[in-house]
Amino acid sequence: MRPDSTPKGDPVPVAIGAPRGPRAAILVGLLVVVAAAGAFGRLVPSPGPAGDPGTSPGASSPSPEPAVQLVSPIAGVVQLRSTEVLVRGVADPGIRRLDVTVKVGGQPIGQGILDVNAGRRFDGLIPITPPAHRTSAILEIREVGRTERLTEVSFYVDAGALLLPIDPSALHGRAGRVLIVDVLVYGRLRELRGLLTGVDGHLIATGSTMLSGPGSVRGGPRTVAIKLEIPNEPLPSRARLHLLGIDAAGIEVEHIDANVILSAD
Repeated sequence: MRPDSTPKGDPVPVAIGAPRGPRAAILVGLLVVVAAAGAFGRLVPSPGPAGDPGTSPGASSPSPEPAVQLVSPIAGVVQLRSTEVLVRGVADPGIRRLDVTVKVGGQPIGQGILDVNAGRRFDGLIPITPPAHRTSAILEIREVGRTERLTEVSFYVDAGALLLPIDPSALHGRAGRVLIVDVLVYGRLRELRGLLTGVDGHLIATGSTMLSGPGSVRGGPRTVAIKLEIPNEPLPSRARLHLLGIDAAGIEVEHIDANVILSAD
């Protein structure tokens, strides 16, 4: 029989784990403070060097803004088949009028004067003579009467349309009358033709004008009138004008469409 190994008398309590009491509470409090300080250090950025706050060593001061800031045209954009360039932006106080020039290869293809309003904004169209093919252009802006350039932007200009009706929104034909359409003609064309059709495609009227002289993009556009005799009969309220540019070989090299309003009176 095994002897009884249980000690005689009351058992002696043995502490397990960290001691409790005032000393333990102080120790735990110190650990909490240290942990909180470490976390706070990760959340709050370390202070920069002495001096102006927010300025890093060796950082250069920002370059001054130009006196004129452009919204249009934007660098690198392409003006597609356009005979005008939209110029829009904001000018510094005191600037009232701007001289705008569009150049290709150092030669001007368009120029205009834009007024700056009381809100320092300017907005206008600069007529240009479009090049024969897409090319890079530079738009320069100066204050009227001064030579120093306020700003510039480089963009692309596509070959312009050879035909462009003047004020197409005002085209209004009447039954039994002649509709005269003024057209800007760019480049070398032999003939200008006009076809007026209904929305269903049926032919309403035709007209044609032979163009004298060789014409030249460098020399600027010519204004040519084409006449369309509207028949005195019931007409649709809307029609479509087709302008065709014919070259010396009899080939159609341009086709521009415009809406026309028709009425009986």
